[in-house]
Amino acid sequence: MKQGMQSFVDAFNTRAPQASGTDLSPEQQADAELARYANAALAAQTDAAILDSAESYYALMDEGFQSGSIVGDRETNDADLAYCRALSSSGITDIPASANDLPFLSFLPYAIATAPSFLPFIPFLLSSI
Repeated sequence: MKQGMQSFVDAFNTRAPQASGTDLSPEQQADAELARYANAALAAQTDAAILDSAESYYALMDEGFQSGSIVGDRETNDADLAYCRALSSSGITDIPASANDLPFLSFLPYAIATAPSFLPFIPFLLSSI
């Protein structure tokens, strides 16, 4: 999520000198607001602050997708928005940085998904023998 927000902020900052006037178009105003939320999420010190700013960022992106002013990968945005909302409502205090930081039961589906495809058939083969 942070990489995507950082990419947006970098792209916005390269366009910012062109959009620095007082007469901003609606698209430029929306981009400025998105950049504000992204910068707030990137600069946040606590996980709750990151989630709050990121949720606002993805909700604003969702409005852009719905209005047609933003085109792109809407499914990823929807997933990121759902992820932020779920973590916010769960009251989690520490966001795992990677799948390796997850507790064992949460890590188990990830471990099974990354296992080589023949491993799930080993119990079947052993019981057949």
